[in-house]
Amino acid sequence: MTHTAPDAILREDQHAYQSFFENAVEGMFRTTPDGRPIKVNPAYARMFGYSSPEEVTNGNLNVRTHAYANPDDRSTFQEIVERSGFVHTFKFPALKKDGSLMWASLNARAVRDAEGRILCYEGTIEDITNLKLAEERLRRSEEDYRNVHDNAITGMFRSTPEGRYVRVNPALAAIHGFSSSEEMITTITNIGEQLYVDPADRRRYMELLDKEDVIRGFEARLYRKDRSKVWIRMNVRTIRKADGSIACYEGMVEDVTEKKRIESQLRQAQKMESIGTLAGGIAHDFNNLLTSLMGFASLIELKMKKTDPLYPYVQEILLAARKGADLTRSILALSRQQSLARAPMDMNQAIRSASRLFRMLITEDIELSISLTDESTMVMADRSQIDRILFNLVTNARDAMPRGGTLRIETATLDANDPLDAAQWAGEKERYVVIKISDTGTGFSDATKDSIFDPFFTTKDAGKDTGLGLAIVYGIVKQHTGHISVDSEPGRGTTFSIHLPAMPEETGDAHDEPPANITGSETILVAEDDESVRGYMDEALRTHGYRVVTAKDGQDAVEKFGQFQPVDLVILDTVMPRMNGWQAYEEIRRVNPDVRVLFTSGYTKDIVLSKGLEEREFDFIPKPLALQDVLEKIRKTLDA
Repeated sequence: MTHTAPDAILREDQHAYQSFFENAVEGMFRTTPDGRPIKVNPAYARMFGYSSPEEVTNGNLNVRTHAYANPDDRSTFQEIVERSGFVHTFKFPALKKDGSLMWASLNARAVRDAEGRILCYEGTIEDITNLKLAEERLRRSEEDYRNVHDNAITGMFRSTPEGRYVRVNPALAAIHGFSSSEEMITTITNIGEQLYVDPADRRRYMELLDKEDVIRGFEARLYRKDRSKVWIRMNVRTIRKADGSIACYEGMVEDVTEKKRIESQLRQAQKMESIGTLAGGIAHDFNNLLTSLMGFASLIELKMKKTDPLYPYVQEILLAARKGADLTRSILALSRQQSLARAPMDMNQAIRSASRLFRMLITEDIELSISLTDESTMVMADRSQIDRILFNLVTNARDAMPRGGTLRIETATLDANDPLDAAQWAGEKERYVVIKISDTGTGFSDATKDSIFDPFFTTKDAGKDTGLGLAIVYGIVKQHTGHISVDSEPGRGTTFSIHLPAMPEETGDAHDEPPANITGSETILVAEDDESVRGYMDEALRTHGYRVVTAKDGQDAVEKFGQFQPVDLVILDTVMPRMNGWQAYEEIRRVNPDVRVLFTSGYTKDIVLSKGLEEREFDFIPKPLALQDVLEKIRKTLDA
């Protein structure tokens, strides 16, 4: 058995080391403590742009100034090595031969003699420029993302599958009423339970994400910090791990509350327009019938003694006719096409006057609380229609409290520019009178709220309600250029808020006194195509002393006006065959430009205006024609 001599082994090891040193892909070096290169391998030379290791070692170079872009980095390196004996992944910007820069990472140790003095540093060095560039790109990308995330006007989030927020931007926090992202993340620990108004929406959201990793345009109602509600629209995607499991969800959130409100108003307007078309179709004929019924019954009443056994029956006929007229006005109110008799009125006074009736409407187990503002509550409104609103809402509140409760009616005033107030929706007036009617009753869901003002919608049992009450209220409020809103939750009661444009505070309540004398002797031309109404007007006016000429249409009215002179007043139905009321008036005015005229119609306001009549220029009497109203209007026009 032979043995290799120790020197042979040593030579073999040296050869192996030299081969490794020469062929290593990493740069290898040995330098003196003062920075002079003792030995470098080819990889080191190539890394720094030199032609050979010898160019580095024989070039009288010093790594402090020729390898380190920042000499202070060399000092830091030495401090670490002298203290610890080695350095690991020391990163620094390095200077190449041509003056260009690269990022380097080195591992090195201090070589010491027997007394512990440092003889040299030796180690390896790696070009990590590409890695640093990638890190910088990633850093900038993350910075850009954070900037977008934090400064976006759209809400952004990242959440866990369990329903906790990981990241929330300030915009989303603001949507939900939180002062900061941190507050929202800390407060909302279960998104489904704490934010969703309807739990079914959260279930639907999760089901969609289970089926599809991306959902777009998802809408739901969520709670804000103060428990108010906001409509949101989300685009969300699922982020998955390498094994396919869900890591998180991230998405963007938009507040669409205002958009939803506008859409709701548009839908309501469209429904009212449909109802208006229906109302316009029936109003004319029905109003003519009511005019005849009320008119002839009024004439009978005038000529009949109160002791007559038939007198009560006449009263019942008049009462039924007036109810029919109210029904017609209610139908027209749905589409905001009934004529309003607006006058200055004090809302506080109206509520005080009606309070006794309110107490009669509600049951004994309901407490009535009325709180009225000390400020002026003057509005320009139709008193009868405002009473209709109040009685309707009080009745609704009573029905919502079958086991008793509290009914609260209050008034207030506010400026239209007050933030977050519904008065801004009503128009461009500077000041509004607010009427709130609240109950502690059963309340209703958001789904019901969306339909509460729809015609024929009701939550009551079949046969107990027509479903027109709140639709009529909505129409009346809108016709007064106001706004009505409702806030309700199941089991927590309901509040209706009405905003009406306020009159200037210096304007006082004013009421025209009816003329004392409702008889006359003047000549009146009545043009009416409905034979029954024409007969009633002829009889009624003659009974009160007037000379009457009747015409069956517009063309006949023009001809009669030329035959019978002088004519003191012309009463024209707006819509007639052969020639409408406006056309007839234009022809009559050619004969007498100063002729006095009254227009009547059983059609809706839009149809009347389409025929050329502008109410602001002429007196107009809507049908059905109540005898007292007609006589007062005639006398007022003739005496003007």
